[in-house]
Amino acid sequence: MARRIAFVLTFFVALSVSAAPATPPASAAPAGPAPVLTLFPDRIGGAPAYNTDGQPLVDAPRPAPILMSPEPGLPIEGHVKRISWNRLAFGGWGDVGSVGVLGSWFQLSQDEVLRGVARAKGYGFGLLVDFPTPAEESEGLRLQVGGRKQTISGTEEILATDPNADLETSLTLLSFSLLYRWGLPAGYEGLWAGVGGGIDYVYSSARNGGAGPTVSRLVNSYGFKGLVAAGVDIAITPIHDVATQITWQPLRGYSLMVGARIEM
Repeated sequence: MARRIAFVLTFFVALSVSAAPATPPASAAPAGPAPVLTLFPDRIGGAPAYNTDGQPLVDAPRPAPILMSPEPGLPIEGHVKRISWNRLAFGGWGDVGSVGVLGSWFQLSQDEVLRGVARAKGYGFGLLVDFPTPAEESEGLRLQVGGRKQTISGTEEILATDPNADLETSLTLLSFSLLYRWGLPAGYEGLWAGVGGGIDYVYSSARNGGAGPTVSRLVNSYGFKGLVAAGVDIAITPIHDVATQITWQPLRGYSLMVGARIEM
């Protein structure tokens, strides 16, 4: 009986010892710290840099920021922004030519003497405004207003038959024209062609010195003209251009214009 009791006790002691947790050896190293997330608050864009051992990482080289020039046409990092000829601009012009009331397609005038016989040519000056169209970058409008001083010629036949005829010899005109312009694909951005029309008004005239009313009566006359034009706007600075223009009034007259404009 005593042997059985001793066997049972021995069995339970062995079972309890095998179920007890193992004690780690005293020489074991303590566990490391938990992973730490390291952020770079000054880093813009992309995923944040981090590590798992608590040590900061060296930030990767950042690309240089892309700069935009406040003025067109300036080189930036090897690139040049092209200057558009078609933009809102204001300027002045001067020209020489023969467009005017006597060369107009349709004339409102009380004169019956010089119409269809005399010609006029001279010079003019005034202001221009260029308007780009919102739909197309290569198309726009050019408005020109100003005055012209013209000398009348071709009156020899009239004076041959009536030497005492008192004729107007020069005119002062007020001029208005509007052109629709579009860029030409010729490899130069400032080259353009256009079509349009205009109105000339005879503000005053000079006469050849006779007494009484003049035989010709061009004062207060209106002339309506159709125009075909071509030109080039040459960039001098990012906002300044030299404007050149050739205008043809088919079968009636022409003008050669040079001007300058500044971006508005």
